[in-house]
Amino acid sequence: MFTTMKRMDEDDWRAIPGGDALIAYFGHSPMFHDGEITQVVLNRLSTSTISVHIWGVDDVDPVKHAVVTLSINDIIDLELENFSPQNVIGDVIIRPLLEREDRRSHYPRNRKESDIEIELIPIYGLNGILRAGSVSLTFVPGKPGDA
Repeated sequence: MFTTMKRMDEDDWRAIPGGDALIAYFGHSPMFHDGEITQVVLNRLSTSTISVHIWGVDDVDPVKHAVVTLSINDIIDLELENFSPQNVIGDVIIRPLLEREDRRSHYPRNRKESDIEIELIPIYGLNGILRAGSVSLTFVPGKPGDA
């Protein structure tokens, strides 16, 4: 199911709506290693979301926390597995949709050049790939309410 991963750099994050603000908050590209997925909401006809609690350091604060929410539109395919009470990921990779003939029969429409793929790299719990029309992100500074 998974592909060779290329860690997202600052330019990759800036290309995603909301990425500039997240970089400004942390002072560098966000690091999702050891991030915990706190919520997944899948909607067949409207925006779906995945929220991930991440943290990092900068020159001012010893540790900054944020809950990053990926807003995903027009899901055309997904492969998710291993949901559990704790869902720790190694990274989030967002890239243009790769050609996947083995999954084409699952697509409800023809592939578009603007389609994207979101890969949740596993450590423990939920992981997988979502294929969709677009993604944007927002974040709330601080730890999640249930932390």
